[in-house]
Amino acid sequence: FWNGGGLWGATLTLEGCIENFYAPETLTGRDRYKCEFCKVAQDCTKQMSLVKPPEMLIVHLKRFRFDLPSSSVAGAAFAAATGGSSASVSSGGRKVTERIKFPLEGLDLTPYMRASAAHPGEAECGAVYDLVSLVDHRGGLSGGHYIAYARVPEQAAGSSRAPSTNGAAPAGEGGDWFEFDDGVVRRVKDDLVASAE
Repeated sequence: FWNGGGLWGATLTLEGCIENFYAPETLTGRDRYKCEFCKVAQDCTKQMSLVKPPEMLIVHLKRFRFDLPSSSVAGAAFAAATGGSSASVSSGGRKVTERIKFPLEGLDLTPYMRASAAHPGEAECGAVYDLVSLVDHRGGLSGGHYIAYARVPEQAAGSSRAPSTNGAAPAGEGGDWFEFDDGVVRRVKDDLVASAE
């Protein structure tokens, strides 16, 4: 994420990233819009909006950058400004490790909804999401390991659908978080999930 004034802001949040994604963007210069009727390129403003919220929202954070060559002045400045080392910046790429805070519950996309004739009433219903699973990459650009976290729904916590915890105590109340690391499954606390990269 580029904040325009510097490489990185002090604290990044998922809500801030989404706000930036939906912010109006002015298209000028080479990015001007060519009118399909008059065939003339003109400055314009574009803005994304959400017309019909999905039942399941999937968010992917781009965690690998390949646009700054490590041998360039820009690449060296980027590494210095973000605390990168020779291990994190190589062959023109690096893993983006800056922390992005995200809510476990109540991610509200309602401000980005737009009413439409095709989906009347959708904007009034809102679009609020709770996190149910997460994939975390541990490692760097040249290798690593993926760990998954999932919240077991309340109705499944005591059923045979609940994950085996390899001998650990059975899940208590529903909504417990579990970590899936290859063949090892363990119950974890909310704060561990919230601190995932």
